[in-house]
Amino acid sequence: MPPFHAPSDLVMTILGFPVRVHWSYLGLNLAAAFMLSRAGQPLWFIVATCAILLVSVLVHELGHALAMRRFGIARIGITLNGIGGVAYSLDERSPFAPLSALQRVAICLNGPIAGLALALGGAWLLMQTTSLLAFNVCLTLVVINVTMNVANLVPIWPLDGGQVMEGVAAGILPESWRNILKVVLTTLSIMACGAVLGGAYLIRDPILGFYTLFIAQQNILRGIELVRMMQKD
Repeated sequence: MPPFHAPSDLVMTILGFPVRVHWSYLGLNLAAAFMLSRAGQPLWFIVATCAILLVSVLVHELGHALAMRRFGIARIGITLNGIGGVAYSLDERSPFAPLSALQRVAICLNGPIAGLALALGGAWLLMQTTSLLAFNVCLTLVVINVTMNVANLVPIWPLDGGQVMEGVAAGILPESWRNILKVVLTTLSIMACGAVLGGAYLIRDPILGFYTLFIAQQNILRGIELVRMMQKD
């Protein structure tokens, strides 16, 4: 079953991939719209920003999905949800078994690469336009995609950067050292989340706080599972 699956999902097909838009994704857009309205932004800018968020997350996930298809995964789905989005194999039996560590790294990197390519396209349009409205839209496209995709490369699990680091480690380290690296990364990730949460509180940014809490929760649960695995060994 796809993550964040619900009967009310909006379902479409893009480039041959089934794409689901979960109702929780609307919450992400509503939160962004609320913050922009509090900042005094006009309605057209709020609508444009929500549309740019949708396109940006979709392009990022399509980057992952296209790389997965390139490496032989035939059945791939994409879900947009309250934490952004996820591309995943629809083969629940063994979704990533055929992939090498290097291929997994390439899949993780292809999402940020697609997003940064979109940012470059926006920057090119930015330099071509003479319209103030178009300038603001293109600038927003660039800022969102650079921020989102560079942040995604930070080596914190489950961000792409954290998965890239673990993929590289899987290719060069023995399994015992891989587990130690996972514990260290998980611990550092929880500490980093605590620092970011403090910053989110100081600048009164609920969206940053929400995402940081989600990442912290994922790392705490992962840390518990890693400790259990190491105790069994």
